[in-house]
Amino acid sequence: MREIKIEQIIATVKKMCIEANCIIGEGVTQALEKALETEESPQGKEIRQ
Repeated sequence: MREIKIEQIIATVKKMCIEANCIIGEGVTQALEKALETEESPQGKEIRQ
C-alpha cells in the first residue's frame, strides 16, 4: 500500500480550495453577466457589479 505524507495532502487540498474559489469558469462568468442583465432591483444590480 502506498503511503502519502499528511503534508502533501494538506498542500494539495489547500491548492485545490484556492483554485476553486479564485478561478471562475467561463460558464459562471456568463451566468453572472446574464443575471446582471435580468436583475430588476437596483440593490441587486449594485451587488452583482
